[in-house]
Amino acid sequence: MPNAAGYFSERSYEEFVSMNDHSREKDPAGKKALRLLASRPRTEREMILRLSASGSTGEDVRRVVEKLKAAGLIDDRKFSREWIASRMRTSPRGKKMLRQELIEKGVPSPIAAEVLEEMPQEFDELRTAFELAGKRLSGSSTRGAKEKARLYRYLCSRGFDEEIVERVLEELIG
Repeated sequence: MPNAAGYFSERSYEEFVSMNDHSREKDPAGKKALRLLASRPRTEREMILRLSASGSTGEDVRRVVEKLKAAGLIDDRKFSREWIASRMRTSPRGKKMLRQELIEKGVPSPIAAEVLEEMPQEFDELRTAFELAGKRLSGSSTRGAKEKARLYRYLCSRGFDEEIVERVLEELIG
């Protein structure tokens, strides 16, 4: 079985293993949880849904999830920070879209909002919108109303607030 510690600290993984007797096949929910975490980090809600869908009892699911949280293997705030950092590297988006994606992943809305507000230095939404707009405009020689409307729709679809989109368009296109 792959090592879940690849995504979390070795200490957290070892704590979970010592708290959970999954190695002796007495705890199928614990084994399933480690397999799920070996592939990627999970939110608490994702873990509950996946363990429940695999046939684990409600009691087993609650017990395993509590142990995972105690060992630091499930942490919705940490998941949110990592998700945002990953998205900003691979597919930059506005705060509205990032918040929606986190909620869809099972992060409670207050936690998603809190984590996004904690990241002002690392996440400059205006700069990101300028970079994306610049990339879109780099291949285009026209800067008319049609291009402006197209760029407006593009930036809004990426989750940027209208105020930011309008500011970017005013500076780039006029």
